[in-house]
Amino acid sequence: NPEHVRARINLASLYGSNNRVELAISVLEDAKDLETDNPDIRFNLALQYSKSGQPQQAIHEYLQVIHLDERNRRAYNQLLILYNQLNDDVNYEIIAFREQVQFGMEVNFYETGKRLHELNQPEIALEAYDLALKSGDERKWLLYWTGKAFLDLQQTGEAIDWFKRVLEKDAGHKFSLYRLGQAYEMLGEPAQADDFYAELLQLDEEFKIVHKLPIQ
Repeated sequence: NPEHVRARINLASLYGSNNRVELAISVLEDAKDLETDNPDIRFNLALQYSKSGQPQQAIHEYLQVIHLDERNRRAYNQLLILYNQLNDDVNYEIIAFREQVQFGMEVNFYETGKRLHELNQPEIALEAYDLALKSGDERKWLLYWTGKAFLDLQQTGEAIDWFKRVLEKDAGHKFSLYRLGQAYEMLGEPAQADDFYAELLQLDEEFKIVHKLPIQ
């Protein structure tokens, strides 16, 4: 009954505004038991959990709101506030990216992908890189970082393809030569790896010192 649910939400809001947050949470938990998939109940429950100093419970409820209503922008905004307060950079960037995609925000997905990648999230970074590529961005560093994400995920064949695409644009791209050497080492093909390392060292003898290149 929508009117019954709205009455419970209003009652909880009244309790919350009078600093009776535990009562507000109790009312909303009871309402949630009756309508588990109601995003309004869960959103208001999250607000009360946040008010009571229980951020993890609030985060759980906001995530459930987005699961039930993926265009609930208020839930994204509240999650960003909480993750910022908790200094949780990883989940902040993930939710910011999901919001960007869901609402068609005009952003530089290459830069978004780099931030996610730097936070050790190569799989989600690949989603951002893919969106950048689909927008027509063909810069060599985007191709390189796409390859690096595949390499980080140990999807070596895909990584090799992307690094070779970089070399088609810039045959002297040192980092792609280096990563190709690494990739072939991972595949157990040291002769192929040494070919790329040798080509790299012809371009930059100091590279092996700075980046601890695994050859003499």
